[in-house]
Amino acid sequence: MAIRWRKDGTLICAAMSEPEERDTYIDDRLHDQLTEMAIITADVNHKVNGLWYWKDNLSLPDWYKCIEDPLKEIVYKLRNNGFNTTNSCGHKMYIEIDISWDRLEDLYKVLAEGWGEFSIEFYWEGYMLYRQWAIVELGNYNPL
Repeated sequence: MAIRWRKDGTLICAAMSEPEERDTYIDDRLHDQLTEMAIITADVNHKVNGLWYWKDNLSLPDWYKCIEDPLKEIVYKLRNNGFNTTNSCGHKMYIEIDISWDRLEDLYKVLAEGWGEFSIEFYWEGYMLYRQWAIVELGNYNPL
């Protein structure tokens, strides 16, 4: 099975995704070799989301290294599930996410899989909903 390596570092099953500009295509043969050598591994929900990960997160972009430790895992998980995180603070335990109201249920599901306590506040500004975003406040750190 072939994989698309996105410009943001995401690895996703080619059969379950559409090509994007600047994707790098990993063919079946190389994919098999990388798997056998345990260099990449499938996400636990791979059959649903098609995601793969580099061993030791070698594909993490530079911006990820700037995120404070308490939030690294959840920010990475949110981004791999299609949420654009724009701001976060590990001291106050919050994450700001650009999101439309119709994705709030998806956001809830991702958070519910790995966090004990959290709240979501949804905001919008502008006459025609120019910008929509949510602030996620995290309680007890409880990744699964």
